[in-house]
Amino acid sequence: MSRMSSALSPIFQFHSTAVMNFFTANSLFCAYPSLTLHHRALINTASLCNCTFPPSHMQALLKYKSRGFQFISCEEALHAPFICRSRVRSLNDNGWLSLNFATVPHHDTQPITTFYHLGIVDAIWTLSGHVCGSISLCVPPILHIINNNS
Repeated sequence: MSRMSSALSPIFQFHSTAVMNFFTANSLFCAYPSLTLHHRALINTASLCNCTFPPSHMQALLKYKSRGFQFISCEEALHAPFICRSRVRSLNDNGWLSLNFATVPHHDTQPITTFYHLGIVDAIWTLSGHVCGSISLCVPPILHIINNNS
């Protein structure tokens, strides 16, 4: 459920990068493929920083851990491009994976094409949590969905 104008908004606010993916009738999108495809994930710690981490999030994390996911820190990802909680991400960066089933095995389909059909021009987001190397500085999550209002 989302209070935002786009049904895609919750995807970028999920408990971890392991589930920041979706299918449409003719495509798939993965926001963090270099993690997800290796059964690794970052925890979206917005609710931890706000002291509102619900038991359902812990249950979800345990479920994905039981499915073989390893939850890592930004440091454990060796600060690889597009794998940092405080890095601003966009549908226009190169850190995602998108496949249009009509063009498989070609991988030249941009996710922006899929989103455009859904009335979305771009989505810009960050995860939240401690800034890499800090134990006290916590950044809030950012999510901006830019809709095509024409």
